[in-house]
Amino acid sequence: MAEAGCDTPALDAELLAAHLLGVDRSRLWMNAARCLSEEEQARLRELLERRCRREPLPYILSEWEFFGLKLEVSPAVLIPRPETETLVEACLGFLYRRDAKGAEAGCGCGAISIAIAHHNPGVRIFATDCSEAALRVARRNVSHHNLTDRITLLHGDLLEPLETVGRGCRPPPHGCLDFIVANLPYIPTAQIPFLPPEVKDWEPREAIDGGPDGLTIIRRLIAQSPCWLQKNGFLALEISPEQAAAVKELLCSRGFTRIQILPDLSGKERVIIAHLSAH
Repeated sequence: MAEAGCDTPALDAELLAAHLLGVDRSRLWMNAARCLSEEEQARLRELLERRCRREPLPYILSEWEFFGLKLEVSPAVLIPRPETETLVEACLGFLYRRDAKGAEAGCGCGAISIAIAHHNPGVRIFATDCSEAALRVARRNVSHHNLTDRITLLHGDLLEPLETVGRGCRPPPHGCLDFIVANLPYIPTAQIPFLPPEVKDWEPREAIDGGPDGLTIIRRLIAQSPCWLQKNGFLALEISPEQAAAVKELLCSRGFTRIQILPDLSGKERVIIAHLSAH
């Protein structure tokens, strides 16, 4: 796999072997002397070949961990990443009200909503996505983590589905949300051909392509958010470090104040949080 350009070939091979045998990595090493059957060897070769074709490891495993929670993933959804945990941590830090109500735009596999709801038992979230395939994955994840009573999944573009929630659930009134959170596509279109094969060749294009300047969809969400947020409610976004100043300007133009830009674990400006002015 090293020859194929994989960054962590030894780790990937261990995880694939553990997945094949249905054990964790520690137990894999405890049974290192065990010989694989011919069928297991053939299956492991198949998994390794998939990784050598630069298919992302989470898609091969069909699951990935995010914020300490195991989630189903598939090529229909963006793979949850460690830097997005910064977004979840920031939201949890501001959600001092246990009965808070919020929305996630573009929820993908549901990682952000699930992590927030799991760690704050009073939160209720409307989570939207324009992809039915992604929502099917999210629905299974929400059910697996026993959050179907607190996370309502809706099909549609950004916050538009909130207008008509359906399925026996009344739409929330305008100005009722305590928070809106999103990890929307923010990579400029021209940069996508230069991304690693795992991203540009495998992950959903609609989940990474942010348009000419990377802000096409973020700009629309910022415009939609004020009518849904309570005064002093907040909007939290994951962004590219190069976009921080431009996003801050967009937020200011829509009446947001108390704008904070937070670094991820590598020190890069990754999250921006802004509150809707009370005036």
